[in-house]
Amino acid sequence: MPVAAEELLTAGIQAGLFTAEQLQQWRRQAQLKRRRVLEVVCAQGRLPLAALYRALAQQRQMPFVDLGTAEVDSGLWARTPVGLRSTGRAVPVRQNNGTVLVATLEPDDPSLPGRMAQLFAAQVELALCDPDSLQRLLARMAPEAPSPGLSAPGLDAVELMDEVIHQAFLHRASDVHLEPTAQGYQIRFRIDGRLRLFWSDLSSSLGAALASRVKVLAGLDIAQQRAPQDGRFSFQPPGRSELTLDIRVATIPTRWGERVTLRLLGCETVELKLEALGLDPEDLSLFRRALGCPHGMILLTGPTGSGKTTTLYAAMNELDRQARNILTVEDPIEYLLPGVSQVQVDGQLVTFASALRSLLRHDPDVIMVGEIRDLETADVAIKAAMTGHLILSTLHTNSALGAISRLVDIGCAAYLVASTLQLVMAQRLVRKLCPGCRKPRSVEAGEAELLGVEPGTQVFDASESGCARCLGTGYFGRTGLFEPLEMTSSLRRLVAQGADQTTLEQHTQSKLKTLRQDGVRKVLRGITTLSEVLQATV
Repeated sequence: MPVAAEELLTAGIQAGLFTAEQLQQWRRQAQLKRRRVLEVVCAQGRLPLAALYRALAQQRQMPFVDLGTAEVDSGLWARTPVGLRSTGRAVPVRQNNGTVLVATLEPDDPSLPGRMAQLFAAQVELALCDPDSLQRLLARMAPEAPSPGLSAPGLDAVELMDEVIHQAFLHRASDVHLEPTAQGYQIRFRIDGRLRLFWSDLSSSLGAALASRVKVLAGLDIAQQRAPQDGRFSFQPPGRSELTLDIRVATIPTRWGERVTLRLLGCETVELKLEALGLDPEDLSLFRRALGCPHGMILLTGPTGSGKTTTLYAAMNELDRQARNILTVEDPIEYLLPGVSQVQVDGQLVTFASALRSLLRHDPDVIMVGEIRDLETADVAIKAAMTGHLILSTLHTNSALGAISRLVDIGCAAYLVASTLQLVMAQRLVRKLCPGCRKPRSVEAGEAELLGVEPGTQVFDASESGCARCLGTGYFGRTGLFEPLEMTSSLRRLVAQGADQTTLEQHTQSKLKTLRQDGVRKVLRGITTLSEVLQATV
């Protein structure tokens, strides 16, 4: 018999995926909407069905197999009756040291181990799988066979694309990559800044059908496959009527076919808090003091994908949007903020510089500029900061001090930079250890010097097998590393005098807390790992 829904829900509570109180609330929602409880739990908890099956496997102390990405032994597959494979009762995965690993949706079938052992003339180890990954396996191994789940994924590109986007949302993915290969197509999700394989060995025809479906949704020319195209469309995750995803699409021809990348942006009101970003108390206090200034400029620096925009939104959530007129110019608008007028840049009629000039005629108190890319935008922003406005923006530099040199290098007057800057803060993102499965260890001698501690001090590493909460990765979510630079009077004098980068570094050496130092603090507090910090702060 298949696993009962109640058993999955109980395992989810024990694994910490949700609480009993949340489950009671979601049961009521399921009754009102006449939907299955599991669907409501996955939608409201924003977790894939695989998390519940992984939690059950963890509870039963048995292996879990993601069939969507597993390398299945074709010889074992061919020897298994079609009826067993297509229903998920028995899916052979691989044979190792004379033992065949068999994935199943029915772990309580007492006759299954003996039947499979007789079939393969070998010992059998049962592993739990989930229905969603079984569908993906059937789509690539036996697309003609009926699927036991929601649909027949090999037959309907429309339903399949909706399911891929839905799964990306449930997996907390920021990007979806549909990539052609010599063998066909594969789908990868970017989760917590890392790419993870979601679906391997898609047929070329199915991959091309998915690419065409995305182009239809984004209003692109499906007949044009030899030139890059860009577009966007909206998607509402099933069971989340209050939420709409804004999805940006980019296509480009490659050697093996057309590649498609989707960026998922949550166009909804988010109550981001500065406390949730990972700022230390003294850095948080410094940032809030800068936000309290009536005029001047606050800059966030770092490479693409370092969380600068998220920090800006959290900062605007700190401001009094009723008493202050807050305007933004962005490319694109990533979140909708009530009480804030947000302008989208299109690169032609509306540019950062032109929009910023126009916003100055709308009696602003605070202006957020998505990015300072050129002298024209920087010049308007600095003059706005001089004339009684608080300007929040971002700049692509590797360090906080690098922002000062960058502004001067692109043509801004050094004395204007010195007089308008209030705070520059560099930041990076690192993955957070999953609190449910992180493992303690002792610091080795070579690491002790980097961390500034004695050998043997306890830190934490990610679990190799992970758990249900982190879907086997050992990490869940990300936090920021911050390098705040306050513009003191002595630093302003040096900048106004045209001091070079080396002089500025020597002046701030004893006062500036670097990204690496902030990362070391978070390693010692068990928030992240040393390898994450070293990779982010090279």
